[in-house]
Amino acid sequence: WHLETVTLPEGLTKLNAEVFNFCDNLSRINWPKGLTSIGNKAFYNCTSLGTLTLSDAVTTIGESAFEYCIGLTRVTLPDELVTLNNYAFSRCKSLKKVVFSDAVTTLGSSVFRECEALTDVQLPNSVTTIYSGAFYKCTSLTEMVLPDSITSIYASAFQGCSGLQEVILSENLTQIPSTCL
Repeated sequence: WHLETVTLPEGLTKLNAEVFNFCDNLSRINWPKGLTSIGNKAFYNCTSLGTLTLSDAVTTIGESAFEYCIGLTRVTLPDELVTLNNYAFSRCKSLKKVVFSDAVTTLGSSVFRECEALTDVQLPNSVTTIYSGAFYKCTSLTEMVLPDSITSIYASAFQGCSGLQEVILSENLTQIPSTCL
């Protein structure tokens, strides 16, 4: 594909699975204001995407929706998004910063897995659950502050984060799983 820019129509509310996957040259997406759902692998392996600011109406980002978008450096998550599904931004090797909304409560399994450049993560007080492998091998993370809203962390959530020097855990954690760090 030679597609570089896509403008999605204003009436579009749902983007189905695998619509733009493997569009290597896609670097710009004009989002409609009413888009609420991005399907599984919708932009999988779109290696030229650089920054991503999603429409505020988006409530669902499907599994692996932006996995392997290796050119992605910054993501601003929409205000209405509650759950980041499994592998949503996994293996985005250049991703440095994620700006979370205050609505996000759940980080799915391996959501930022192997995002090796990720350095800036400030979880909002709305996050309650971090599933397994969420930050697995995010080797550039040096610090992680887990807000007191977090009650559950699953195995391997921060495993392989070799640059991690400081972790401040939530006061409301009742257990720390094996291989968490």
